[in-house]
Amino acid sequence: MKRIKFNLYIIIFEIIIISIVIGLLYKMNIYHKALYNSTEQRLSMLSSSDKLRQSSDDLTHFAKTYVITNNQKYKKQYFDTLDIRNGKKPRPLHYESIYWDLTESSRKINHPNSEKISLREIMIKLPFSKKELNKLELSVINSNDLVNLEVEAFNAMNGLYKDKNNQYTIKKDINQSLAIRLLHSEDYYLAKHKIMKPIDDFMLMLDQRTKEEVKILNTKIQTNFIIFVFCFIVFIIGNIIIYKYLNRNDAINNKYKDKLLLNSTILNKNLESTKLELQNKNMKLIEQSKLLTITYRELEKSEYELEEINKNLEKKVIQEIRKNKSTQEQLFKSEKMAAMGEMIGNIAHQWRQPLSVISTASTGMLMQKEYGILEDEIFEKSCTAINSNAQYLSKTIDDFRNFIKGDRNKKIFNLKEDINSFMVLVEGTIKTHNLNMILDIDENIQINGYENELVQCFINIFNNAKDILIENNIENKLIFISTSKDNDKVKIKIKDNAGGISEDVLPKIFEPYFTTKHQNQGTGLGLHMTYKLVVEGMNGTVEAHNVNYLYDDTDYVGAEFVITLPFFMS
Repeated sequence: MKRIKFNLYIIIFEIIIISIVIGLLYKMNIYHKALYNSTEQRLSMLSSSDKLRQSSDDLTHFAKTYVITNNQKYKKQYFDTLDIRNGKKPRPLHYESIYWDLTESSRKINHPNSEKISLREIMIKLPFSKKELNKLELSVINSNDLVNLEVEAFNAMNGLYKDKNNQYTIKKDINQSLAIRLLHSEDYYLAKHKIMKPIDDFMLMLDQRTKEEVKILNTKIQTNFIIFVFCFIVFIIGNIIIYKYLNRNDAINNKYKDKLLLNSTILNKNLESTKLELQNKNMKLIEQSKLLTITYRELEKSEYELEEINKNLEKKVIQEIRKNKSTQEQLFKSEKMAAMGEMIGNIAHQWRQPLSVISTASTGMLMQKEYGILEDEIFEKSCTAINSNAQYLSKTIDDFRNFIKGDRNKKIFNLKEDINSFMVLVEGTIKTHNLNMILDIDENIQINGYENELVQCFINIFNNAKDILIENNIENKLIFISTSKDNDKVKIKIKDNAGGISEDVLPKIFEPYFTTKHQNQGTGLGLHMTYKLVVEGMNGTVEAHNVNYLYDDTDYVGAEFVITLPFFMS
C-alpha cells in the first residue's frame, strides 16, 4: 500500500514539473513573439518619421535647384513630391530608397506605383503614443511656413507677387535673384529648423519608449528562462533521489522476505485456534437469531399500526387540499371582482363624452325648436349623433355584461372580436394613463375555447404592463398586441417598453401569491390565474421573456408575454 502511495506521489511530482516547464516554454514563446512585433513596429515607426524628413529634404532640394537653374523638371519633381506626401498621387514602391536620382524610365521599372496614401495616414495606422503623434503633427504644421516661402519663390520665377490680400495677382518682371534669396534666407532655414526639431524630438522619444518596452520583454524572457532552468534541475535531482530510494527499498524488501515466511507459519497455527473460537461464537449467533425473529414479529405489528395511521392522514390531506382549492377559487373570484371594479370606473369615464354629446344635441334641438329655427339638416345630424353615441353605450354595456356573466361554455369565437371586447373594457384606463396601444391583429383566426376567460387573461397581462409603465415613469407608454398563425397554433404576443422583468424574478412570475408590488397593491394571483386559464382551461401555453426591439427608429426594452393556443380549422 505504501509503495502504491509513493508511486502516486512520484507521478504527481512528474506531472507538476512537466506542466510548469511546458507553461514556461509557452510564455517564453509569447514573449519572443511580442519582442519580434515590438521590434518590427519600432522599425516601421522610425521609417515613417524618416519618410517625413526625407520628403522635407526632397522638397527643399527641388525648390532650391529650380530657382537657381530655372529648369521646369525640378519644379515638377517638387510638386510630385508634395502630392505623393499628401496622398494625391500613388506612392512608389521603396520610395524611401534611391528614387529621384534615377531616370524616369528606371523609376517606372524599379519603383512602380502602389496605392494612394498620405504620409499622415501611414503614421495614424502605426502604434505611436499620443505625445509622439503630437510631435509629428507639429512638424507637419510647421512645414506650412516653409511651403509658403517656396511658393513665393516659385511665383517670383513666374513674375507674380503678393497684393494686399496676400494673393499673387500683381504681375511684374521675373525676379530670379529674389527667389534665390528667399530660399537661402535666414527665415527659410529657421522654418526648416521648425520642421526638423519636432522630428528629432520624436525619434528620441520613440527610441527611449521602444527601448524600454524591449528591455521589459527581455527581462521577462530571462526570468522565465531562469525559472525554466531551475525547474529542469529540480526535475533531474528529484528523479535521481527517486531512483536511489527505489533501489534501497528493493534491498529492504529482499531482507524481509524470509521473515514473512516465518510469520506465515505462525499465522497458520493462530488460524486453527481462531477457528475453534468462531465455532463457539456461531452458537451464540444462533441464539441471537431467535431473539431477532421475535423482534421482527413485533415490527410487523408496528408496521400495521403505521398503515392505519397513514390512511387516516391521507384522508386529512385530501380534505386540506379541497379546502385550499376552495380558498384559491375564492381568491380568483376576488381578483376578477377587483378587475371588474376598475372596469366600472373605466366605463363611467368612457360614458362621459357620449352622454355629453347626447345631452348637448337634445338640448340644442329643444332650444332651436322653441325659437322656431330648427332645420331638418340640423335635426338629422343631431339624431344621428344621439343614435351613434347610444349604440356605443349599448355596445359597452353588452361587452361588460358578457365579461361579468363568466360563461364557462366552450365555444368557437373570433380572436379579433375577443380582443376588441377587451379594448372596450380597458378604454377608460388607456385614456386615463395616456397609453399607446399598437395592434397587429389577424382578422381570420378562430379559436375553440372560453371567450371570457381569454379576455380575463388579456386584462391581467395589460394591468401588469400598465402598472410597471406608471411605476417606472415611462413618458411614451407603449403596449403592443399582435396575433399570428403558426401551422396549427395561434400566437398572441403582448409586449411593453417598461424595461423588462428582472432575471431573478422572471422564473417566478406565474407562481401563486408571488408579487413584487406592495401587499396592499396586489395578491400575486393575476398571472398565476392567467397561467391556469390558458394551460389547464384551453390546452395552451403561456410564457414570458425580455425583448429588445425597434419602433419608430427608437430602441426599446420590455417584457413580452406569448400565449399559444390551438388553431380551430373550420
